[in-house]
Amino acid sequence: MEIRTGDEIEELADEFNDMAHSLQVSQARLEMWGHELEKSVVERTRELQEALEEQRRLSTAIREMSTPVVPVHSGVIVMPLVGVIDAARAQQIVAGLLEGVENQNARVAIIDVTGIPVIRDAVVCYLMQAAQAVRLLGAQVVLVGITPEVAKTIIDLGVDLAAGLVTRSDLQAGIEYALGTMSLHVTTNGA
Repeated sequence: MEIRTGDEIEELADEFNDMAHSLQVSQARLEMWGHELEKSVVERTRELQEALEEQRRLSTAIREMSTPVVPVHSGVIVMPLVGVIDAARAQQIVAGLLEGVENQNARVAIIDVTGIPVIRDAVVCYLMQAAQAVRLLGAQVVLVGITPEVAKTIIDLGVDLAAGLVTRSDLQAGIEYALGTMSLHVTTNGA
């Protein structure tokens, strides 16, 4: 706006022009900041997605390591359990054990609970369900490493050990039992 009258109207026009210019500069800065912010959000979102994917990979690796299935002999697998077992991990144990029995064509699955400080009632129930599911696949479960506290929990729950769950004091005794079972299986099927 060009007004040259030398009076208040001209001063008002100059003020208006200065204000309009300041608004244009501010708008340009806001647009620039908006573009920078948008780029930053896109970059940060990409970084977060990559971090989330890495976390998923690590979680998968941890789950697999927390429920390992180790083949120790043809037809014999061991699942050593260590640490605290909650319901979610107990379900992973059942799934991992069944997958291990199937993948390794196991006839005997040894579950070693030596490394578990406390086994809660719900976990005992999951282990019993795992034993039943393994039997449905044609294999047998041997539970080893039972502490007196775990034995008491099993008895307090009224678990029927005669229903197909074999127990042995330690891993060595469990493997000896499994190898004896495998020898018996080979002898009766091979003769």
